Amino acid sequence: MNGLYEANIKTDVVYVGIYDNDVAGLGALKKAGYSEEENNCGFRKLIGDVHPHNHFFAFALIKPDQFTAPCTIESMYPFEKYENALREAFDRSIGQQTNKSIDDINKKIKEDAKNILAENSKNFVKADFENFKKIFDLILTINKKALQSNNSKPVISKIGTAASTSVVGDVNARKSSNEIKKEFAEPTEPNHAPVNSIISKSINEPTASEDDHLRNKDEAIIKLYLKYKQAILNLDSQIKVIPKKTYIAFKKKTNIVDIEIQEKNIKIWINLKIGDLYDPLKLTRNVSILKGHNGNGDYELLVSEKSDLDYITELVKQAIEKQ
Repeated sequence: MNGLYEANIKTDVVYVGIYDNDVAGLGALKKAGYSEEENNCGFRKLIGDVHPHNHFFAFALIKPDQFTAPCTIESMYPFEKYENALREAFDRSIGQQTNKSIDDINKKIKEDAKNILAENSKNFVKADFENFKKIFDLILTINKKALQSNNSKPVISKIGTAASTSVVGDVNARKSSNEIKKEFAEPTEPNHAPVNSIISKSINEPTASEDDHLRNKDEAIIKLYLKYKQAILNLDSQIKVIPKKTYIAFKKKTNIVDIEIQEKNIKIWINLKIGDLYDPLKLTRNVSILKGHNGNGDYELLVSEKSDLDYITELVKQAIEKQ
């Protein structure tokens, strides 16, 4: 932040630094050269000792209501989200900690849990970000103050827990999911409706559209999803695609598999109980001990472009046969 200020570049952009609300974060904020808050406004302005400015600001994370402990970004989500990430990190660590101290093991699990939470957050629903509302309201207040003083244009801010840079995305450069679907479309078998039309809704559960899950995803991940979607639909003409809020269900009598579309992979849950799936390559992992994971079934696997489509399709076929 100080380097950007001293360079005096892009003065029509508002920069906002967000610090952890704990001893380390508040100490860093104090040492970073920001003035004290004015009139309890909730944010600080970088001291302009080199040249005048009105576009460098910072504040500490605003704690969720009723939360009194030190607050980092992980504390902003519902606690069960971090708890699930911690369980997953612990589960992954089993058998991987040879010749490491207890402190090193604990540190590794903690860092892995943070990374898992960050990855999972890409697929959270709106309610999971409720505690961030006050933060974004404060950013809007800062931006408004800067615009009034600088007569500068609005910006889109990318927020971090230290200092953030300003980013404007090129929305015109990305193909829509519908365009990719059309490019990827394959002939369907006579008993199937076209792939894109097999989308239904559940009356009793929160719903979303398939496009909601594909929105803002890279072309490669959309094509990967469509490839697996087509392969699953080809297994049985009665399979229906039913998008839910956090995953896309592939259902016959009951869910066969559920798919979550992530940034670099797709996550698949196979709806079988532990012990019912023959997986000699051991690509799946047991998630029966995890509470609150999105999909149905005790088996989960991450799929990338390098994954074996034929092998995974055989795994899915077992779930169909056991219905």
